[in-house]
Amino acid sequence: MSHQVVVRPATADDLQSIAALEHVLHSYEVDPSLQWHHFETSSNRVVLLALVDGAVAGMVKLNMVYKLSKAMAMLDELVVHEANRGQGVGSALMTAAEGWSWDHGADIIDFTSRESHEALGFYEKLGYQKRATNVYRKLREGYDGSR
Repeated sequence: MSHQVVVRPATADDLQSIAALEHVLHSYEVDPSLQWHHFETSSNRVVLLALVDGAVAGMVKLNMVYKLSKAMAMLDELVVHEANRGQGVGSALMTAAEGWSWDHGADIIDFTSRESHEALGFYEKLGYQKRATNVYRKLREGYDGSR
């Protein structure tokens, strides 16, 4: 059975669906309303939702980052509900993410991914190249990194 996948920007009305998708990725509860105003007030950030037959099935977040030599779209948290995997939702989200990125002047789309064989093969199939990088992180004092 073929399912119709539609991708659109999220709105504040979608925060409950976004929280449910965040729970697919994280073992802890995430309250997307804490940072939502950053997405509502900036044309350089977006949450794209994929709907299958009208129900939210996945999302991807994008943030534009400007450097002196280039503009980059940072792709963050691509997630598809388990029940919707294999239905073209991830591909539709990535196509929409690329369109949004290029429309916003990005020269590069960059992201990190867990070492999942399914994810790595998926990204390579879409033309993404794995980079040899080291990721460093420093947490603000008092922040435990749990959200």
